Amino acid sequence: MGDGFSWRVRLVNGAGRGMGGFPVTATYATSVGSAVRFTSPRTGTTDANGYFTVSGRMLKKADLTLSVGLSAPEGWARVARDPRFNPAATGFSQRVILADTKPLSVSQSQTVRLPDPKVVTSASPGRVSPGETVTETVTLTDAGAGGSLTVRLYGPFRSKPGASSCTAGKRVESKQVRVTRDGTTRLTFTPSPGIQGRAVRHTFVAVLERHDGKNATHARGEATGTLQCRPKPRTTAEAVTRENGQVMHKRQPVEDNATITGVLEGGDLDVVLCGPFDEPPAPGSCVDETTAGDAVA
Repeated sequence: MGDGFSWRVRLVNGAGRGMGGFPVTATYATSVGSAVRFTSPRTGTTDANGYFTVSGRMLKKADLTLSVGLSAPEGWARVARDPRFNPAATGFSQRVILADTKPLSVSQSQTVRLPDPKVVTSASPGRVSPGETVTETVTLTDAGAGGSLTVRLYGPFRSKPGASSCTAGKRVESKQVRVTRDGTTRLTFTPSPGIQGRAVRHTFVAVLERHDGKNATHARGEATGTLQCRPKPRTTAEAVTRENGQVMHKRQPVEDNATITGVLEGGDLDVVLCGPFDEPPAPGSCVDETTAGDAVA
């Protein structure tokens, strides 16, 4: 009784080198209540050589059991003990001093593996016109120390893309970034489908290549990662008169031929005749005061 003690564990990697900076929590149990007083914290991190030490003093004659929880990275987590300590020697008190660098023997080994990484994607907005940008948001879980994240845009598709739609010939754009941990990565793209007169779809594919060789992706053609690209409606107008040179006389009818693209589901076409003007009108000349008549098609 009254003797001080120190108890040490070490975290090493597969090459046998100590791993510092990892969280450790030591727990204990005694056969007699209030038999021990700890003189060092039982929660902390391993030092530069991978060691974590717990110190204390026995206040009563009792059995003391110490255990440790290690937050280990991928690799081997080894719990070591000093060979000078004799667990069978129960008839006398033992003072365990671990201040020197005597080799420690391995008392327990356990393989620690990272869970498989996961990737979730979302495209916003879900509907754009050519030339507008879309943001692809990728959320990573269990990325470990990170790796390489590649996001590719595929399209255009005339119907909803599926598992086999994203081929090399449909690849529009690709971006690659380095990630170092779990979290969200946002990348912007500008679809340019080059298809007139109808709506088409584009879809994103994200792939994480983790540092340990484990890859993660998601189902192709997911609704959250697919967007619709719709052409902007455009009109051109041409006045048709009986005489050449677009000349009309009072009370003489005139026709307007309107050419429309990007109609999609349809809509209302308003044709407005403005004037009179003393000189050729400019783009801002047609105001309410100059409206001479209108028609709806």
